[in-house]
Amino acid sequence: MFSRTTIKSSNSSKLPILGRTLPSLLDEACRRNTNHRAFNQWQINAWQPQSSREVQIATEELAVGMRSQQLMRGDKIAFLMHSDLNFCLADFASLLAGLVNVPIDLTQTIDNIIYILSHSTAKALIVSDLDLLAQIIPYLGKTPDLQTIIVADIPNDWESKRTQLLTCGVNNQSSESKMIDNSELKSACLCIPMLLCQTRQ
Repeated sequence: MFSRTTIKSSNSSKLPILGRTLPSLLDEACRRNTNHRAFNQWQINAWQPQSSREVQIATEELAVGMRSQQLMRGDKIAFLMHSDLNFCLADFASLLAGLVNVPIDLTQTIDNIIYILSHSTAKALIVSDLDLLAQIIPYLGKTPDLQTIIVADIPNDWESKRTQLLTCGVNNQSSESKMIDNSELKSACLCIPMLLCQTRQ
């Protein structure tokens, strides 16, 4: 049974939030009182704060980027991501773009991950980093609906890493997976190096 939840505004009136979306609540938070340390992301040896406004801008930019990849309202987008700020951005952005989230638990086996990707009909996948991507590349032949992979956090030497991943993906495929050649892998995967990014200062 649903309960009607309310929040207090600055003038002490109660506003119903039933039926509200997470992006709309973020918008409201930015309008009412920008929090300069609303989110914090661990980077190298320190926590890096992000304001609610910076997160709002990054969310909107990522949502536009998602839709530019021929993802339409109602399409599915899978997340293979660590629980961090990038996951929050991807979650907010997919909701804003009208996409359906398919979060995948990182403790799942490769077989289960590929099963989810192939049976969810996800057209796009966001992975946290190249290490996670390297683990699933050899099995992407089993995911015919997957068209785009977005890498959230890439190193400075992205281009050389990209070449290594493509080579690894072709040479290390399991005997059970569909063989895919280098040209097909280039078109199906890694076509965007990065949409998730640090908000411009």
